[in-house]
Amino acid sequence: FWFLQKLLSTGEMKAFILKKAEGYELCTYELEGKMIFSQEIQEEYVDMKISDGQVFLMNESKCAIFNSIGICKYEGNTEMQILDIFPVRGLEKYNVISTTGFQKIQLVK
Repeated sequence: FWFLQKLLSTGEMKAFILKKAEGYELCTYELEGKMIFSQEIQEEYVDMKISDGQVFLMNESKCAIFNSIGICKYEGNTEMQILDIFPVRGLEKYNVISTTGFQKIQLVK
């Protein structure tokens, strides 16, 4: 069986996380109802955000970032408890608000 764990709708898209028998699934849809992507995830995330076509999943120090077509750009633990994260202009750059302050980060390959 599947259980709806989290639901979010913005002016950009709709996203939800389903709890499945084994693991979770992140699904995103256009506002008109067409599926954008569906991606299996292993971790349980308590917070979700959509910004600039990207989906951000957060749970204390765990974070995952998916781009607009479902590719996971980052998934892992950080050394801070994340309160919010949002993209800034520039390739793979983000502002992170944590319990210890504000940081600018850049993802590298």
